[in-house]
Amino acid sequence: RALYYVSIMEEDEEDRVKRLAREAEEKALHKLQKLANALKMDVFELKELEEKSKEAKKFLRLGNKPKEIVWRRRGFMKYEVEKMCIFFKFQKLIGREMLINLDLRTNIICNPGAALLANQFKDSKTLTRLDLSENSLGDAGAAALTVLLNPNCSLVKLILGNNKIGEEGVDALAKALPGASNLRMLGLAHNQLCHSGIRPLSKVAFGPLEELDLRGNVMDERAARVLAEGIVASEIIKFIDIRENLNSREATSILGRAIRDRGRHFRELQKKEKKAARKARQDWKPRDPPPPLEYYWIEKHQLRPLPGSGAVATMASKVCTVS
Repeated sequence: RALYYVSIMEEDEEDRVKRLAREAEEKALHKLQKLANALKMDVFELKELEEKSKEAKKFLRLGNKPKEIVWRRRGFMKYEVEKMCIFFKFQKLIGREMLINLDLRTNIICNPGAALLANQFKDSKTLTRLDLSENSLGDAGAAALTVLLNPNCSLVKLILGNNKIGEEGVDALAKALPGASNLRMLGLAHNQLCHSGIRPLSKVAFGPLEELDLRGNVMDERAARVLAEGIVASEIIKFIDIRENLNSREATSILGRAIRDRGRHFRELQKKEKKAARKARQDWKPRDPPPPLEYYWIEKHQLRPLPGSGAVATMASKVCTVS
């Protein structure tokens, strides 16, 4: 009898576990059905995406709601990027996208991986920093990333150092810059850019950028003149880093004059606007002056702030040795 009752209890326990599992599955399916109706998607398609998302999460060892991902020197290629995009696509559909910082420095994602990332995060409301340095993107990869430069994307910092980006890639980025209302920093260090590569950025007065990283390129006096044109025209740019370039005293003086001309150019614009407003009998309000510009130059292996470069001029007595 004891054995009989034990067997009955075991059968009841098994039935209870099966029933609970069935109820949980039905509840999850009902939730997916509700979400699919809201998104106007097929429930089976959404279910398949959920399964792929779970596989990608396990493969990449991701958390439930990752806010920061730093994967450096992992040897990641297009395959890993595709898995990651599947995961974040489902996260976005269910309203759990919380990624703020994505750092994939020193991998091998190349142009196809950059295109996948751009399509996935082109209307992200959370991503603010993307670092794709040392990923062999080239001009094609830089052009693919222009999809991110739109008002609907929350991206603030885009770092593309050491990616063999040339004039064509910079030109594509520069054309998209005016529409990137949220972007504040662009990193193009160590891309072998000369005056012709920087010219597209200068033509659009650096767009909405406040910081521009041009370290380790091949800039000379001609590049300094090109930069000077953009500095004078821009009312937003605050910091330009030109360390590790072919800087000279002539280039320094060119940029110094540009900083002085910047204030003069702004005052002339103010006068023209005021005159036009009076002529049209409209109210005129003066705009805020452009912020002081900070940038550095190299002389005899020492890093010095440029004399007269706004806020940095007060630090002229401090000299840092560059290794």
